[in-house]
Amino acid sequence: MAESQGSGDAALLRPDPAGPGEGDSAQTAGSPPPAPAPRGRPGARMRRDDLVAFRRALEMATRRTIMTPIVVAACVVVYVVMIVSGVPWWWAYASQLVPWGANDGARVILHHEYWRLPASVFIHGGLIHLAVNMWSLMVIGPLVERIYGHLTFAVLYLAAGIGGAIASAAFSPARVSVGASGAICGILGGLLAFLVAHRRTIPPTVFRQLLRDVLKVLVYMAVLGLVVANIDQAAHLGGLGVGFLSGLLLIGPWPVEPRLRARRMALRAVMTTLIAAMLSSSAVALVHRGGAAIPPFRHREDLVEQLAPIDRESTSIRMELARSIDLFQERDDPATQKAAGVLLGRLRARAAANVARMRKVRIADPELQGVSASMAESVSALQRRLDALDRYLDTGDPAAMAEARAALGQFQAAEHECEARHLRYIDRHGLAIPMRDRRPR
Repeated sequence: MAESQGSGDAALLRPDPAGPGEGDSAQTAGSPPPAPAPRGRPGARMRRDDLVAFRRALEMATRRTIMTPIVVAACVVVYVVMIVSGVPWWWAYASQLVPWGANDGARVILHHEYWRLPASVFIHGGLIHLAVNMWSLMVIGPLVERIYGHLTFAVLYLAAGIGGAIASAAFSPARVSVGASGAICGILGGLLAFLVAHRRTIPPTVFRQLLRDVLKVLVYMAVLGLVVANIDQAAHLGGLGVGFLSGLLLIGPWPVEPRLRARRMALRAVMTTLIAAMLSSSAVALVHRGGAAIPPFRHREDLVEQLAPIDRESTSIRMELARSIDLFQERDDPATQKAAGVLLGRLRARAAANVARMRKVRIADPELQGVSASMAESVSALQRRLDALDRYLDTGDPAAMAEARAALGQFQAAEHECEARHLRYIDRHGLAIPMRDRRPR
């Protein structure tokens, strides 16, 4: 992608080695005028004049680039911090990228983790991934930043990156994606918007050269996406589309007129707000309507991820209580009673925390909500058992001990129902789950 764009832009914007008037034979007095250049093929003088005019317009718009190197530095810093923290430097697995903010469509949709949409733009899965994207950005970014300006370029980059992430989550919610490529495609879309909006004011040879380069890159992207299975085409196309539309909204007059800068900045602030509102609406729509597109295995993974810590804590509490149940039978020994009271206090606090954790569980799949409900009942039954044992320890009332035994039966029944519902879901959807993992723990 970036190689085709880089060669065209570099050749187009490189200073002409010949000075003004050089490179063509100068006309002397009395000599016949030079023959006109062939129709449709501008001569060297026309190409040079167009290039000089375009470079002058760039100089008036933005003298130097700032945001492009800042974005590159941010991506590199994030990558280095990830490597120092233990993520493999060459190629990382999805499970290693998710904690850092990878665009996991299922998490965005099921848990409303909107922050992943912009965060994933600055995360890369390995050294080659980072190097290719940063090289492409350094080739394409400076020209587009000088056309749009620093802040507008930053808006364009973030909008395209977020738009690409939304498109990726919408079309492949089971996919985990990272990288700046969607945002870079959006920068390319912004350049295309500039060419469309100002096709009559851009010097003809410059316009044709840039348009050829953009079309070459788009064809290259399409072919690469068909050949390489790991490329997230949805993110690329989403970023390209959002970048193009955002560019049409954000582009100003060309060449830039200094006296209109204040008016242009005010208009761009309004358009930036409009773009942010459209992206926010798209993200909310994705969350509210995207659950049906998530495959059953991702719904189950989400269930296990939420319930497994709760199930492990319940099992730990129950086993510790079972090892110490004899303490409640020796009511005549003050030391034993004190030890039992301390143990119960600790276990009841853990059980209460587990119940609170269970209340925060959110399951989107209606079939799996029954599994969650059974788990919630088992956790509550364990807490009731501990409360009943505490009352028995204080009063010695046999009714309290009977209540504790009843709560144990309710706990076991709820656990059995939880596992049965989970197994029915696995079998109904044909999920290949190892026997040791057929319980959500």
